[in-house]
Formats: sequence, C-alpha cells, structure tokens
Amino acid sequence: MELSVRYPALRHTIAKLAEDHQLVALLLGQLEQALDRSVPASELMSHVDGIAPIMESHFRYEERELPDVPAELDPDADPHTMFGPL
Repeated sequence: MELSVRYPALRHTIAKLAEDHQLVALLLGQLEQALDRSVPASELMSHVDGIAPIMESHFRYEERELPDVPAELDPDADPHTMFGPL
C-alpha cells in the first residue's frame, strides 16, 4: 500500500519529499551532462556543491517528519508499490 494512502496525514510531507526527489533528479542529470562533456573538475565540484546541501536538507526533513514510519515498513515490499513514483 502506498505511503500516502497508508498515512493520509503525511500527504503534504510526502508531496514535499517527492518535489525534492524531482529537484535532485534534475541536478543529477545536469551533473551527468557535465561529466559527459568532460568539464573541468572545478565545474564538477560546483555541481556536487549544489546537490549536497539539498540532499542533507532532504534527509533531515525526512528524519524529522517521518521518524516512526521506516520501522513500520515491510522491507520485502516492492518499493514502487510502497512509495509510489520516486
């Protein structure tokens, strides 16, 4: 069962986390394009420096807003069924 169905009170939090996932995917795509273009290391580092704080903020938000949810999840469940589109 998808998290937003199982925990309706967390729908806003889950939506915010999904937005973060989209942003991180975009930034990782930009990093991958930079790697494909063989840009200088300094440019690669600026991509990494842009991704790192977003990831840190995302994980802290997850830990703060979803402290008990991971313990209740079935580790053998299909991630697409449990989390919906990532």
